[in-house]
Amino acid sequence: MRSMRNVKVEDAIVHILEIKEGRKVISERPVPLLNNPNLSGYFEDLIVKASEDKSARAAVFSISESIPNEPFEICAGMFGSTAVFARGSQALGETFYTMMKNDGRIGDGDLVVCRFTAETDSGRGKFLGIMKLNPIGAFRNVERGRGDAGGMYVDLEIDPFVFPKDMDVLQKVAFISQPSVEDAAPDILILDTQDPNKEVAQFFQEYLDVVLVRDTAEKTLILYRCLIQSLNDQRKALSPALDKYLGNEIYNIFTRKGSFNMFQWVDDLKKGSQKVKDAFKQALKNEFGQEKKIMLDLTLVERHLNRRTFKGQLASRFSMETAIYDDIVQSVQFVKGKPNEPEHFIVTINTSTWREEIK
Repeated sequence: MRSMRNVKVEDAIVHILEIKEGRKVISERPVPLLNNPNLSGYFEDLIVKASEDKSARAAVFSISESIPNEPFEICAGMFGSTAVFARGSQALGETFYTMMKNDGRIGDGDLVVCRFTAETDSGRGKFLGIMKLNPIGAFRNVERGRGDAGGMYVDLEIDPFVFPKDMDVLQKVAFISQPSVEDAAPDILILDTQDPNKEVAQFFQEYLDVVLVRDTAEKTLILYRCLIQSLNDQRKALSPALDKYLGNEIYNIFTRKGSFNMFQWVDDLKKGSQKVKDAFKQALKNEFGQEKKIMLDLTLVERHLNRRTFKGQLASRFSMETAIYDDIVQSVQFVKGKPNEPEHFIVTINTSTWREEIK
């Protein structure tokens, strides 16, 4: 569900949730989008942006045979008729407003509930989106249709000169996929930009009754961090040649896609003692337990792959493009130190120029 492309919003309902102003406006029907490209484009840009956010987490509905999951049942039905979609969005809006009253940290704003199609790595699919927007200059909410037979709805008047740049309005987001099979569990992607240091599922556990899971993108990122950390921990005991070899082998993992056998990769290393291999295996067991294989998805890890960066004493840093690492780094050697000399690393690099940067 990450990195959604070619997003097309089909229906959207906007609810006004303002605790401070004592204003709750629950729309009765979707906002017309057919002749409103600014608004539909605005929603589509927000969906793409949220789906690419690196702090987004995968989740699933908490399903129990004895306890029904009401949010799941509401969301599952919202892929049906427009009337059912509207009723479901009203229930989601009412619940969100109640939670806002009980949690003063959630600021006033608008709740957008939409149905859309998008392309992901799994192909094109249908999704339900729930987006809490903070009103920051790009739009103002307007009530329309009161007294009309069609029902009241909230419209957002978009400033076309602001909305493409004003992408920091998202506070809480959930994207829910329509399962391809009736009994299959939908995929969920959740994002909470309000406090990225807190557990993102804390709010959604109550609102949607979900639990966090590791999707393939997150597992791939954890694999990268696990192996790099294990290499860092072993670096003092490695020869310069072995240090470079292991680093390159780790980075080579993330040039491929598909199924990856983590422990087989360790066994297949052509260099390194059994002690080195055991250290990698233990680190993998600590992170993945009994899981042996994962599917590689570079969505989250790709930003780490273009450059290799090392941090030394007193905030000293050394960074270079991964592709030229072997050309630049001649050797990295750990020196235990002599009686009056502390332990240290000697890093030898090859460079045809050496110029001080002018800031």
